[in-house]
Amino acid sequence: MCVVVVIDANSMNIIIEDTNLYDKFFKRWLINKNGIIAFAKGGKYEDEVQRSEKFKRMLVQYERSGQLITVSQSALSDSQNKIHDKSIKSDDLHILTLALASGAQILISQDKNLGKDFKNNQILPRTDNGFRKLYPILQNDQIRRNFLQKNRCMSRV
Repeated sequence: MCVVVVIDANSMNIIIEDTNLYDKFFKRWLINKNGIIAFAKGGKYEDEVQRSEKFKRMLVQYERSGQLITVSQSALSDSQNKIHDKSIKSDDLHILTLALASGAQILISQDKNLGKDFKNNQILPRTDNGFRKLYPILQNDQIRRNFLQKNRCMSRV
C-alpha cells in the first residue's frame, strides 16, 4: 500500500527548488517513490494548480514516474456528496473532497482549519491503513525526516 499525499495551494512550493517552502527531504522522499501525489482533474484544485507553472511541470514529472493519482470529476462529486453536509471549519471543501476520493493519508498545508477538518473522523473517515496525518511543513529538519521515514509506501510480499 502506498502513501497518498494532498498538497494544498498554500504549500505547493514544497517541491519547487529556490522557493521559501522548498523541502529537500520531502522531494527526496518522492523521488525514492515513498509516496504519491493526488491531483484533481477539473474544478477548483486544478484551477489553483494552473496558477503555478513550476508546480504543473513537477506534476507532469511525477505522472510520468507513476507517482500521481488523477481523480476524476465524477469521483470528486461522489466524495463531495459524502461530506457536503458536515460542518467544516475551513473553506477548502475541494481539498477535503480530493483527500476522500484519493484515500490520502497525508495533507501538506499551512491552513490550521483545513488541518483540523482533515484529521476529523466525522468529516473524513480513517483510511484503510490508519489515521490521516499532517506533514510538519514548518518544523525542523529532524522532525520532517522522522515523519517521512515513518510514512512511506510498503511493498507487498
